[in-house]
Amino acid sequence: MLGLEPNLFSAVLLIVVTGIGLVSFLPQIVKTLKLKKSGDIAILSWIIWIISYLLMAVYAFAFTKDPVYFFLELIEGSICLFTLLICLKYRNCRD
Repeated sequence: MLGLEPNLFSAVLLIVVTGIGLVSFLPQIVKTLKLKKSGDIAILSWIIWIISYLLMAVYAFAFTKDPVYFFLELIEGSICLFTLLICLKYRNCRD
């Protein structure tokens, strides 16, 4: 596909998809850090996303043995955890 070996294509595709996913977290991170408040953020959603990414990392490690997949899921889970932590930090902040 596209002149790439199937394994290389899947690795590149996984990196691109993960990159897009990571960029999608940036507006929430920037807004929370800029405004220093997060009272309107659904904390439960971030907890669910963290659990999801960490379980996908376990799956990648245990069943696919793909280090790229494992590493990218850990990165996404870590970014979600970072977002959750800053949201919790500014949860009760007022203007």
